[in-house]
Amino acid sequence: MLFHLELLEDDGFIKGPEGVKSFAFHRDGADYLCGDPPIRLTAKGHQFIEAMDQPEIWQTLKAEAPRASVTTMFDIAKYGLLASAKASGEAIKTQFGLG
Repeated sequence: MLFHLELLEDDGFIKGPEGVKSFAFHRDGADYLCGDPPIRLTAKGHQFIEAMDQPEIWQTLKAEAPRASVTTMFDIAKYGLLASAKASGEAIKTQFGLG
């Protein structure tokens, strides 16, 4: 699990205090020790959660890219959100006679 948390931190989805690697861990004999300073979800992390909250995006990712990395899922989801926003924008323009 720590490995995956480090990947999320590396990709900018979560962040710890300035100058502190949030999930530093090291081997101590047969055991692993981990530091656990407080973390927060970054703006990018919030965008990812927002995208995953869209049923059509989530279903597409589950069906088409079940083994994709978080970064790849984020890129696909971001594209889906942009396409959805563009379609919504066009519908709004049509509905109100804009543009």
